[in-house]
Amino acid sequence: DKGSLFENFYYTEILTKDFYSMNKINFWRTTNKTEIDFIVQNDHGLNAIEVKWNDPKRPKSFDTIELLYPGIITKVITTATYLT
Repeated sequence: DKGSLFENFYYTEILTKDFYSMNKINFWRTTNKTEIDFIVQNDHGLNAIEVKWNDPKRPKSFDTIELLYPGIITKVITTATYLT
């Protein structure tokens, strides 16, 4: 449950920082079930964000989305990276 709760918390933080609701927020999943938690589109471009409780390794889904959307910024958010 910790991972799901942290993901929900981070989603709330994304919404809080977007006071004027200018960001477009989606998730991304392929037909073979690889996914990325949040795709945030704003004036600065696209951000792919994967939220994990404590696993900082880069997911394979980032490789796929970078091929489809060159220039997308990818981030892995963990409790350690968020709280520092």
